[in-house]
Amino acid sequence: DKSNHNDDDNENTPTTKIVLHMPCHKTLGLLPSITQKMVTRIAREQLGFVIQQDVYTLGQLLDLATEVVIMSTTRGVKTVTHIGDHVVGLNKDDNTSNKNKNKNKGSWAMRLNELLETTAMT
Repeated sequence: DKSNHNDDDNENTPTTKIVLHMPCHKTLGLLPSITQKMVTRIAREQLGFVIQQDVYTLGQLLDLATEVVIMSTTRGVKTVTHIGDHVVGLNKDDNTSNKNKNKNKGSWAMRLNELLETTAMT
């Protein structure tokens, strides 16, 4: 996820939008994910996220992502902390002296998972 400023509503008061970047299953030749479809709907409708689907390189993921998640029908939304030897997302800052900066680490994954579970029960 990444923050963008959206000046459509009022030029003087930009609102921050969270952008949820998802892999495009059609471009990648993957089967559509029911969980991804549900998370996309929840993120857009209930949390106001902007959804972008594309193909992302490992470099883009490592450099730009503030949070990386995996999705599963049985496990929901889970935060990824490492890809191979690389620390990803907010976990990158764990090696610095300012650990308080990340006190809400994993917050979007947790929130999406809670909403996913609630939606599945109804």
